[in-house]
Amino acid sequence: MCIRWFSAIVFALLALASSLRAQETHLVAYAGFAGFQAPVWAPKDLGLFSKYGFNGDVVLVPGSVRQIQAIVGGSIHFAQADAATAVN
Repeated sequence: MCIRWFSAIVFALLALASSLRAQETHLVAYAGFAGFQAPVWAPKDLGLFSKYGFNGDVVLVPGSVRQIQAIVGGSIHFAQADAATAVN
């Protein structure tokens, strides 16, 4: 009787266990060093990305057009670009 309960508990634990995956690294692009782009690179410098569990790297991609092309191509995940460039 005890072996059946133990076997049932072990089977339930193995059946309900989820697989573990590595945390994905997200690339965040910015176009320059102007002050209005500080919300992109300041959290990385202050350590806020790692504090809140966001595994991200900040990369410099000059020009909004190149940023949109990189997003469409899948090279980067987030970008700070103007809306007109994204629409055109």
